[in-house]
Amino acid sequence: DLAGNLKTLRARTCYEIANNPILEGVVNTHATDIMGPDGPRLQVLSDSDAYNDFVEDFWADWFGMPDINAQLSGPELLRQCVSLWWSKGEHLLQLVSQPDTPADEISLKVLALDPDRLDTDPASMGDPDVALGVRRNKNGRPLAYQISDPENYGPYQVLLTKFNEYPADEIIHQFLAVEPGQVRGFPWAASSL
Repeated sequence: DLAGNLKTLRARTCYEIANNPILEGVVNTHATDIMGPDGPRLQVLSDSDAYNDFVEDFWADWFGMPDINAQLSGPELLRQCVSLWWSKGEHLLQLVSQPDTPADEISLKVLALDPDRLDTDPASMGDPDVALGVRRNKNGRPLAYQISDPENYGPYQVLLTKFNEYPADEIIHQFLAVEPGQVRGFPWAASSL
């Protein structure tokens, strides 16, 4: 069902959330309830109060703006991920290194990816190890993700047939698995349709 109907199901749920204020309110309330107004906080417990304070402050600085594009704070990024469960059924984050980071800062940043960009590269069609853009081992563990490169046309992005395959340790892919061996998530709002 996911292989044949995922794109249609996503289009319908995105439309419904955008045009049904009750469903939009449910999605926004759920995201706020999960993340709270300020998102999660790190609490370090060790024998050294100075160390605890240092690590907590270091984390707070990074989590204040983990987005590589410097547009989303940590709580905003996580709220976006929770909202995507309703419309797309999953979220994707790419771990990237920011060049020219000062030595006293964390160079690791996060790039939010639209789950629609995760798809099977046409060059991999027929490869039994690739399902819905995810390369897996014989047990189903993700090994790599095939992410399309969008082309920018002014305010629009068009997904063409240019793909990059990223190792699984560079991608955070989360969804609700309701069946064994499930590769992708399904939109939570689908049941209301």
